[in-house]
Amino acid sequence: MTWLPWLGLGIVVLVIAAVGLTVFGDQRWAGEVKALQAKFEAGRLDSKPGPGLPPTSYAVRELGGLPAPVQRCLRTVLQDGQPVITAATTEMAGSFNMSSTDEQWKPFTSCQRVITRRPGFLWAAKIALLPGLPVRAGDSCIAGRRRSRARWPGCDPRVASSTSSALSPPWL
Repeated sequence: MTWLPWLGLGIVVLVIAAVGLTVFGDQRWAGEVKALQAKFEAGRLDSKPGPGLPPTSYAVRELGGLPAPVQRCLRTVLQDGQPVITAATTEMAGSFNMSSTDEQWKPFTSCQRVITRRPGFLWAAKIALLPGLPVRAGDSCIAGRRRSRARWPGCDPRVASSTSSALSPPWL
């Protein structure tokens, strides 16, 4: 019976370590996302006109070449000369399939920021892989550089990739 207190102590230590790693990982992840957001927002070209940049206002002539039903819809909801949306933020909640071969849906929440002038996006998610142990995942394209990351709380990235695109528009 002397092993029972040691077992209890071991469980308490593991729980404290798991909570500590989760808090540390959440803070570390939040810092990384904040740094990416600052870099992302600093590259916006909202008020900077220039050759090769996307337009800052909608013009009906841009609808040429689109299918007729799309043109009708856009002519109904858009007005010639109205400003083009330059940024949007969406919050999402749903299920994420963690397998490419099986059905392994896990609940997630995320926030995504999209910018149209110097196009790019930043997506940050929290996926409940195990009870009390979420995985943090992120995907971004900032200034033509694509980056994907996923990590357990408090750990280095489990999956990380980063590429630059040769197909980026000239304003990137």
